[in-house]
Amino acid sequence: MDKISVIIPVYNSSEYLYDCLHSIFKSTYRNLEVIVVDDGSKEDVLGAAADYKDAITFIATKHKGQSSARNLGFKKSTGEYVSFIDVDDINGKMRYELCIKKFEENPKTGMVFCSTTFINENGEFLTGVSKFPRYSRKTFLGRMYEINWIGSISATIMRSSVFKKVNGFDETFTLAEDYDLYLRIAKQTIVDYIDLPLVRNRYHENSMGRDLEKTRKFEKKALKKYEPAEIASQLSRVYDKEEDFRIGLGRVLFKIGMTRQALPHFQKALEINELNEDIYYFTGNCYFKIGKHQKADEEYGKCLALNPQHVACLNNLGVLHFHTGESDRSISELKKAAKYSTNSFEPKYNLACIKDDRPRENLRLSFLGERQLIAEGAMQF
Repeated sequence: MDKISVIIPVYNSSEYLYDCLHSIFKSTYRNLEVIVVDDGSKEDVLGAAADYKDAITFIATKHKGQSSARNLGFKKSTGEYVSFIDVDDINGKMRYELCIKKFEENPKTGMVFCSTTFINENGEFLTGVSKFPRYSRKTFLGRMYEINWIGSISATIMRSSVFKKVNGFDETFTLAEDYDLYLRIAKQTIVDYIDLPLVRNRYHENSMGRDLEKTRKFEKKALKKYEPAEIASQLSRVYDKEEDFRIGLGRVLFKIGMTRQALPHFQKALEINELNEDIYYFTGNCYFKIGKHQKADEEYGKCLALNPQHVACLNNLGVLHFHTGESDRSISELKKAAKYSTNSFEPKYNLACIKDDRPRENLRLSFLGERQLIAEGAMQF
Protein backbone atom coordinates (compact mmCIF):
# COMPACT_ATOMS: atom_id res chain seq x y z
CA MET A 1 0.00 0.00 0.00
CA ASP A 2 1.59 3.26 -1.16
CA LYS A 3 1.89 6.15 1.25
CA ILE A 4 -0.14 9.36 0.93
CA SER A 5 1.36 12.52 2.41
CA VAL A 6 -1.45 14.76 3.64
CA ILE A 7 -0.35 18.38 4.02
CA ILE A 8 -2.43 20.90 5.97
CA PRO A 9 -1.32 24.55 6.01
CA VAL A 10 -2.71 26.50 8.97
CA TYR A 11 -2.85 30.26 9.40
CA ASN A 12 -5.04 31.45 12.28
CA SER A 13 -7.85 28.97 11.67
CA SER A 14 -6.84 26.45 14.28
CA GLU A 15 -10.42 26.08 15.56
CA TYR A 16 -11.08 23.84 12.54
CA LEU A 17 -7.91 21.75 12.81
CA TYR A 18 -9.27 19.03 15.09
CA ASP A 19 -12.24 18.28 12.82
CA CYS A 20 -9.98 18.22 9.75
CA LEU A 21 -7.49 15.83 11.38
CA HIS A 22 -10.30 13.67 12.77
CA SER A 23 -11.75 13.23 9.27
CA ILE A 24 -8.35 12.26 7.85
CA PHE A 25 -7.58 9.67 10.50
CA LYS A 26 -11.05 8.13 10.02
CA SER A 27 -10.10 7.33 6.43
CA THR A 28 -10.42 3.75 5.22
CA TYR A 29 -6.97 4.20 3.67
CA ARG A 30 -4.44 3.70 6.45
CA ASN A 31 -0.98 4.44 5.06
CA LEU A 32 -1.01 8.17 5.68
CA GLU A 33 1.67 10.67 6.62
CA VAL A 34 0.03 13.82 7.99
CA ILE A 35 2.02 17.06 8.01
CA VAL A 36 0.65 20.21 9.65
CA VAL A 37 2.43 23.42 8.64
CA ASP A 38 1.89 26.39 10.97
CA ASP A 39 2.30 29.32 8.59
CA GLY A 40 3.19 31.91 11.24
CA SER A 41 -0.13 31.78 13.09
CA LYS A 42 -0.73 33.90 16.18
CA GLU A 43 -2.74 31.03 17.64
CA ASP A 44 -1.62 27.86 19.39
CA VAL A 45 -1.84 25.54 16.39
CA LEU A 46 0.05 22.70 18.06
CA GLY A 47 -2.29 22.91 21.02
CA ALA A 48 -5.28 22.60 18.70
CA ALA A 49 -3.73 19.41 17.32
CA ALA A 50 -2.89 18.02 20.78
CA ASP A 51 -5.10 14.92 20.45
CA TYR A 52 -3.11 13.89 17.35
CA LYS A 53 0.33 15.25 18.23
CA ASP A 54 1.91 11.77 18.20
CA ALA A 55 0.39 10.94 14.80
CA ILE A 56 1.41 14.05 12.87
CA THR A 57 4.55 15.86 11.77
CA PHE A 58 4.38 19.48 12.89
CA ILE A 59 6.30 22.27 11.17
CA ALA A 60 6.31 25.91 12.30
CA THR A 61 7.51 28.62 9.94
CA LYS A 62 7.26 32.36 9.34
CA HIS A 63 4.16 33.56 7.54
CA LYS A 64 4.78 33.41 3.79
CA GLY A 65 1.38 32.31 2.52
CA GLN A 66 -0.35 29.04 1.69
CA SER A 67 1.69 28.26 -1.41
CA SER A 68 4.94 28.51 0.50
CA ALA A 69 3.56 26.48 3.42
CA ARG A 70 2.35 23.73 1.08
CA ASN A 71 5.67 23.59 -0.74
CA LEU A 72 7.52 23.38 2.58
CA GLY A 73 5.27 20.55 3.71
CA PHE A 74 5.92 18.71 0.46
CA LYS A 75 9.70 19.02 0.90
CA LYS A 76 9.37 17.22 4.23
CA SER A 77 7.03 14.55 2.86
CA THR A 78 7.93 10.98 1.89
CA GLY A 79 4.74 9.64 0.30
CA GLU A 80 4.25 8.40 -3.25
CA TYR A 81 1.12 10.58 -3.36
CA VAL A 82 0.40 14.02 -1.93
CA SER A 83 -2.91 15.51 -0.80
CA PHE A 84 -3.23 19.18 0.16
CA ILE A 85 -6.18 19.94 2.43
CA ASP A 86 -7.34 23.31 3.68
CA VAL A 87 -7.66 23.28 7.45
CA ASP A 88 -11.36 24.19 7.44
CA ASP A 89 -12.35 21.34 5.09
CA ILE A 90 -13.47 17.79 5.92
CA ASN A 91 -12.06 14.73 4.17
CA GLY A 92 -14.45 11.96 3.12
CA LYS A 93 -13.93 8.57 4.70
CA MET A 94 -13.43 6.63 1.45
CA ARG A 95 -11.87 9.38 -0.67
CA TYR A 96 -8.28 8.17 -0.55
CA GLU A 97 -9.25 4.56 -1.15
CA LEU A 98 -11.30 5.46 -4.24
CA CYS A 99 -8.67 7.86 -5.58
CA ILE A 100 -5.87 5.32 -5.29
CA LYS A 101 -7.99 2.86 -7.25
CA LYS A 102 -8.18 5.44 -10.04
CA PHE A 103 -4.40 5.77 -10.06
CA GLU A 104 -4.00 2.01 -10.15
CA GLU A 105 -6.33 1.74 -13.15
CA ASN A 106 -3.97 3.88 -15.22
CA PRO A 107 -0.29 4.37 -14.26
CA LYS A 108 -0.20 7.45 -16.53
CA THR A 109 -2.75 9.30 -14.37
CA GLY A 110 -1.01 12.08 -12.45
CA MET A 111 -3.90 13.69 -10.56
CA VAL A 112 -7.37 12.66 -9.41
CA PHE A 113 -10.07 14.97 -8.05
CA CYS A 114 -13.65 14.58 -6.87
CA SER A 115 -16.85 16.53 -6.37
CA THR A 116 -17.48 18.37 -3.11
CA THR A 117 -20.35 19.42 -0.90
CA PHE A 118 -20.45 22.55 1.26
CA ILE A 119 -20.73 23.25 4.97
CA ASN A 120 -20.95 26.49 6.93
CA GLU A 121 -18.80 27.71 9.81
CA ASN A 122 -20.67 25.40 12.19
CA GLY A 123 -20.27 22.32 9.99
CA GLU A 124 -23.90 22.32 8.84
CA PHE A 125 -24.57 21.26 5.26
CA LEU A 126 -25.41 23.91 2.68
CA THR A 127 -27.38 23.18 -0.48
CA GLY A 128 -25.56 22.40 -3.70
CA VAL A 129 -22.52 20.54 -4.88
CA SER A 130 -19.39 21.39 -6.82
CA LYS A 131 -19.16 19.14 -9.88
CA PHE A 132 -17.34 18.93 -13.20
CA PRO A 133 -20.22 18.45 -15.69
CA ARG A 134 -19.41 16.75 -19.00
CA TYR A 135 -15.92 15.85 -17.78
CA SER A 136 -13.65 13.89 -20.11
CA ARG A 137 -9.92 13.31 -20.07
CA LYS A 138 -9.63 14.51 -23.67
CA THR A 139 -11.23 17.90 -23.06
CA PHE A 140 -10.11 18.53 -19.48
CA LEU A 141 -7.34 21.03 -20.22
CA GLY A 142 -9.38 22.96 -22.78
CA ARG A 143 -12.28 23.34 -20.40
CA MET A 144 -9.93 24.39 -17.61
CA TYR A 145 -8.53 27.13 -19.83
CA GLU A 146 -12.07 28.51 -19.88
CA ILE A 147 -12.99 28.10 -16.20
CA ASN A 148 -11.52 26.51 -13.08
CA TRP A 149 -14.01 23.69 -12.60
CA ILE A 150 -12.27 22.12 -9.58
CA GLY A 151 -14.01 23.28 -6.43
CA SER A 152 -11.04 23.15 -4.07
CA ILE A 153 -7.45 21.97 -3.71
CA SER A 154 -8.84 19.76 -0.92
CA ALA A 155 -10.64 17.69 -3.58
CA THR A 156 -7.38 16.68 -5.30
CA ILE A 157 -4.66 14.10 -4.85
CA MET A 158 -1.61 13.83 -7.09
CA ARG A 159 1.46 11.72 -7.58
CA SER A 160 4.38 13.26 -5.71
CA SER A 161 6.56 12.74 -8.79
CA VAL A 162 4.16 14.87 -10.86
CA PHE A 163 3.96 17.65 -8.27
CA LYS A 164 7.75 17.72 -8.14
CA LYS A 165 8.06 17.73 -11.94
CA VAL A 166 5.94 20.89 -12.27
CA ASN A 167 7.89 22.56 -9.43
CA GLY A 168 4.98 22.73 -7.02
CA PHE A 169 2.98 25.85 -6.26
CA ASP A 170 4.05 29.15 -7.76
CA GLU A 171 4.69 31.20 -4.62
CA THR A 172 4.11 34.50 -6.45
CA PHE A 173 0.39 33.62 -6.46
CA THR A 174 -1.60 34.65 -3.39
CA LEU A 175 -4.88 33.54 -5.01
CA ALA A 176 -5.72 31.05 -7.79
CA GLU A 177 -2.48 29.22 -7.02
CA ASP A 178 -4.39 25.96 -7.28
CA TYR A 179 -5.73 26.88 -10.74
CA ASP A 180 -2.22 27.65 -11.92
CA LEU A 181 -1.06 24.29 -10.58
CA TYR A 182 -3.87 22.34 -12.28
CA LEU A 183 -3.05 23.85 -15.67
CA ARG A 184 0.62 22.95 -15.36
CA ILE A 185 -0.20 19.42 -14.23
CA ALA A 186 -2.71 18.89 -17.04
CA LYS A 187 -0.02 19.86 -19.56
CA GLN A 188 2.15 17.03 -18.24
CA THR A 189 -0.16 14.16 -17.40
CA ILE A 190 -3.68 12.68 -17.32
CA VAL A 191 -6.16 14.13 -14.83
CA ASP A 192 -9.03 11.87 -13.77
CA TYR A 193 -12.27 12.59 -11.92
CA ILE A 194 -14.55 10.82 -9.45
CA ASP A 195 -18.08 12.14 -9.74
CA LEU A 196 -18.86 11.66 -6.06
CA PRO A 197 -18.88 14.35 -3.32
CA LEU A 198 -16.04 12.99 -1.18
CA VAL A 199 -14.95 16.26 0.46
CA ARG A 200 -16.81 18.94 2.42
CA ASN A 201 -15.68 22.49 1.69
CA ARG A 202 -16.35 25.01 4.41
CA TYR A 203 -17.99 28.05 2.86
CA HIS A 204 -17.46 31.39 4.58
CA GLU A 205 -20.11 34.01 3.97
CA ASN A 206 -19.03 36.73 1.54
CA SER A 207 -15.60 35.16 0.97
CA MET A 208 -16.27 34.62 -2.74
CA GLY A 209 -17.46 38.16 -3.34
CA ARG A 210 -14.60 39.67 -1.37
CA ASP A 211 -11.84 37.89 -3.26
CA LEU A 212 -13.38 37.51 -6.72
CA GLU A 213 -11.73 40.52 -8.37
CA LYS A 214 -8.28 39.57 -7.04
CA THR A 215 -8.84 35.95 -8.04
CA ARG A 216 -9.64 37.02 -11.61
CA LYS A 217 -6.32 38.88 -11.78
CA PHE A 218 -4.36 35.82 -10.71
CA GLU A 219 -6.34 33.55 -13.05
CA LYS A 220 -5.36 35.92 -15.84
CA LYS A 221 -1.74 35.64 -14.73
CA ALA A 222 -1.97 31.83 -14.84
CA LEU A 223 -3.53 31.81 -18.31
CA LYS A 224 -0.98 34.23 -19.74
CA LYS A 225 1.68 31.55 -19.28
CA TYR A 226 0.19 29.86 -22.38
CA GLU A 227 0.23 30.97 -25.99
CA PRO A 228 -3.14 31.66 -27.66
CA ALA A 229 -2.33 28.95 -30.22
CA GLU A 230 -2.00 26.38 -27.43
CA ILE A 231 -5.29 27.48 -25.90
CA ALA A 232 -6.99 27.32 -29.31
CA SER A 233 -5.63 23.83 -29.89
CA GLN A 234 -7.10 22.54 -26.64
CA LEU A 235 -10.43 24.28 -27.20
CA SER A 236 -10.71 22.61 -30.60
CA ARG A 237 -10.96 19.33 -28.66
CA VAL A 238 -13.83 20.72 -26.61
CA TYR A 239 -16.00 22.17 -29.39
CA ASP A 240 -17.04 20.44 -32.60
CA LYS A 241 -19.05 23.40 -33.90
CA GLU A 242 -17.19 26.48 -35.12
CA GLU A 243 -19.66 28.83 -33.43
CA ASP A 244 -18.97 27.32 -30.01
CA PHE A 245 -15.21 27.20 -30.65
CA ARG A 246 -15.13 30.88 -31.61
CA ILE A 247 -17.09 31.85 -28.50
CA GLY A 248 -14.88 29.73 -26.25
CA LEU A 249 -11.64 31.10 -27.67
CA GLY A 250 -12.96 34.67 -27.62
CA ARG A 251 -13.89 34.35 -23.96
CA VAL A 252 -10.43 33.14 -22.95
CA LEU A 253 -8.68 35.83 -25.00
CA PHE A 254 -10.95 38.44 -23.40
CA LYS A 255 -10.15 37.07 -19.95
CA ILE A 256 -6.38 37.43 -20.46
CA GLY A 257 -6.71 40.98 -21.73
CA MET A 258 -6.44 40.31 -25.48
CA THR A 259 -9.71 42.14 -26.13
CA ARG A 260 -8.99 43.27 -29.69
CA GLN A 261 -7.97 39.72 -30.63
CA ALA A 262 -11.13 38.32 -29.02
CA LEU A 263 -13.54 40.61 -30.87
CA PRO A 264 -13.11 39.07 -34.36
CA HIS A 265 -13.91 35.61 -32.96
CA PHE A 266 -17.21 36.85 -31.53
CA GLN A 267 -18.00 38.64 -34.79
CA LYS A 268 -17.31 35.43 -36.73
CA ALA A 269 -19.63 33.54 -34.38
CA LEU A 270 -22.35 36.12 -35.09
CA GLU A 271 -21.98 35.49 -38.82
CA ILE A 272 -22.79 31.86 -38.06
CA ASN A 273 -25.66 32.54 -35.65
CA GLU A 274 -27.09 36.03 -35.31
CA LEU A 275 -29.73 34.83 -32.82
CA ASN A 276 -27.28 33.89 -30.06
CA GLU A 277 -27.90 36.47 -27.33
CA ASP A 278 -24.66 35.71 -25.51
CA ILE A 279 -22.49 36.64 -28.48
CA TYR A 280 -23.92 40.17 -28.49
CA TYR A 281 -23.20 40.30 -24.76
CA PHE A 282 -19.57 39.21 -25.30
CA THR A 283 -19.16 41.67 -28.15
CA GLY A 284 -20.54 44.44 -25.96
CA ASN A 285 -18.00 43.58 -23.28
CA CYS A 286 -15.19 43.90 -25.82
CA TYR A 287 -16.36 47.32 -27.00
CA PHE A 288 -16.76 48.43 -23.37
CA LYS A 289 -13.20 47.38 -22.55
CA ILE A 290 -11.67 49.22 -25.51
CA GLY A 291 -13.63 52.38 -24.74
CA LYS A 292 -16.20 52.28 -27.56
CA HIS A 293 -19.16 52.93 -25.28
CA GLN A 294 -21.76 53.65 -27.96
CA LYS A 295 -20.94 50.37 -29.74
CA ALA A 296 -21.10 48.54 -26.41
CA ASP A 297 -24.53 50.04 -25.72
CA GLU A 298 -25.76 48.88 -29.13
CA GLU A 299 -24.51 45.31 -28.66
CA TYR A 300 -25.98 45.04 -25.16
CA GLY A 301 -29.25 46.29 -26.62
CA LYS A 302 -29.26 43.52 -29.23
CA CYS A 303 -28.66 40.95 -26.50
CA LEU A 304 -31.55 42.27 -24.42
CA ALA A 305 -33.83 42.38 -27.45
CA LEU A 306 -33.42 38.59 -27.60
CA ASN A 307 -33.51 38.09 -23.84
CA PRO A 308 -34.73 41.01 -21.69
CA GLN A 309 -33.79 39.07 -18.53
CA HIS A 310 -30.12 38.50 -19.38
CA VAL A 311 -28.73 39.30 -15.92
CA ALA A 312 -25.04 39.66 -16.85
CA CYS A 313 -25.92 41.97 -19.74
CA LEU A 314 -28.26 44.12 -17.63
CA ASN A 315 -25.56 44.45 -14.98
CA ASN A 316 -22.88 45.45 -17.46
CA LEU A 317 -25.20 47.87 -19.22
CA GLY A 318 -25.87 49.44 -15.84
CA VAL A 319 -22.13 49.78 -15.22
CA LEU A 320 -21.69 51.25 -18.71
CA HIS A 321 -24.37 53.89 -18.09
CA PHE A 322 -22.72 54.83 -14.81
CA HIS A 323 -19.38 55.25 -16.58
CA THR A 324 -21.00 57.57 -19.13
CA GLY A 325 -22.66 59.66 -16.42
CA GLU A 326 -26.22 58.38 -16.86
CA SER A 327 -26.93 57.51 -13.24
CA ASP A 328 -30.69 57.10 -13.54
CA ARG A 329 -30.39 54.66 -16.45
CA SER A 330 -27.64 52.85 -14.60
CA ILE A 331 -29.75 52.32 -11.49
CA SER A 332 -32.72 51.22 -13.61
CA GLU A 333 -30.74 48.50 -15.40
CA LEU A 334 -29.04 47.33 -12.20
CA LYS A 335 -32.38 47.03 -10.42
CA LYS A 336 -33.67 44.86 -13.29
CA ALA A 337 -30.55 42.68 -13.03
CA ALA A 338 -31.00 42.32 -9.27
CA LYS A 339 -34.68 41.44 -9.75
CA TYR A 340 -33.97 38.65 -12.23
CA SER A 341 -30.80 37.36 -10.58
CA THR A 342 -30.72 34.25 -8.44
CA ASN A 343 -26.96 33.63 -8.16
CA SER A 344 -25.17 36.76 -9.39
CA PHE A 345 -24.08 39.14 -6.62
CA GLU A 346 -22.73 41.93 -8.86
CA PRO A 347 -26.02 43.86 -9.43
CA LYS A 348 -26.72 44.28 -5.71
CA TYR A 349 -23.08 45.07 -5.04
CA ASN A 350 -23.08 47.74 -7.75
CA LEU A 351 -26.28 49.31 -6.45
CA ALA A 352 -24.68 49.50 -3.01
CA CYS A 353 -21.62 51.17 -4.52
CA ILE A 354 -23.78 53.83 -6.18
CA LYS A 355 -25.78 54.38 -2.99
CA ASP A 356 -22.55 54.83 -1.00
CA ASP A 357 -21.20 57.22 -3.65
CA ARG A 358 -18.13 55.09 -4.35
CA PRO A 359 -15.93 55.79 -7.40
CA ARG A 360 -17.11 54.23 -10.67
CA GLU A 361 -13.99 52.05 -10.74
CA ASN A 362 -15.49 50.10 -7.82
CA LEU A 363 -18.41 48.83 -9.89
CA ARG A 364 -18.04 45.24 -11.09
CA LEU A 365 -18.76 43.73 -14.46
CA SER A 366 -20.40 40.33 -14.70
CA PHE A 367 -18.70 37.61 -16.69
CA LEU A 368 -20.88 34.93 -18.20
CA GLY A 369 -18.30 32.25 -17.39
CA GLU A 370 -19.23 32.42 -13.73
CA ARG A 371 -22.96 32.41 -14.52
CA GLN A 372 -22.43 29.38 -16.74
CA LEU A 373 -20.44 27.70 -13.98
CA ILE A 374 -23.42 27.94 -11.67
CA ALA A 375 -25.94 26.97 -14.35
CA GLU A 376 -24.06 23.85 -15.41
CA GLY A 377 -23.84 22.45 -11.91
CA ALA A 378 -20.62 23.66 -10.34
CA MET A 379 -20.58 25.78 -7.20
CA GLN A 380 -24.33 25.72 -6.62
CA PHE A 381 -25.28 27.44 -3.36
